[in-house]
Amino acid sequence: MGYLTTITIYNDDFDNIQKEPEHFVENLSLAMSSGAERLFTLSNTVIIQNPRHSSESTVYVQTGNTCVELNPYSSVTMDLMRNNPEFFRECLEVMKKNILVLEQKIKEE
Repeated sequence: MGYLTTITIYNDDFDNIQKEPEHFVENLSLAMSSGAERLFTLSNTVIIQNPRHSSESTVYVQTGNTCVELNPYSSVTMDLMRNNPEFFRECLEVMKKNILVLEQKIKEE
């Protein structure tokens, strides 16, 4: 089993990647190989989440104009909770609503 790296690309800014594809690949490579747990961004064009081993479970919430990791063992998640508690609560509500709807849908199957 290996590692997985989740990225979010803002479609509106994709032309920035096309203009400097080498810069994109360099930063993606750095993020994928970094042992440090931190959130990488490329000039508001890409969010690169921390690589996670395939045996780990992590939830990503896409809400508003961003995508965040919600993992109780992640320093990035804990920083988000401390520094942006209102947004963090919004993300939890998004997760809760999705869980409720999915639970209802599976009952209907």
